[in-house]
Amino acid sequence: MDEKFGLTNQYRRAANSVALNIGEGYGETIPLSLKYLRISKGSIRECLVCAEIGLQQNYIDKIHYNEMRTILTDLSKMSSGYKKYLERKLDVNFTK
Repeated sequence: MDEKFGLTNQYRRAANSVALNIGEGYGETIPLSLKYLRISKGSIRECLVCAEIGLQQNYIDKIHYNEMRTILTDLSKMSSGYKKYLERKLDVNFTK
């Protein structure tokens, strides 16, 4: 039971880190926003690993694992889109 609690706690901290880092970078300079975005993408990967471990340890079933993976994949794609937007904005600012 301690293992399950530890993994759940780790997942929650990683999931919170995604939102907190995006929020912390929002409104900052573009390079700083990109830095926080990279950290949040690492947290998304950490959530994926936690889900995989949860599945392997039979803490979650395949249906919940697939739902989590879909949500995290979508979040990663949105994060990549936001990153590209910021990079384009950064390029425009440098060419002015």
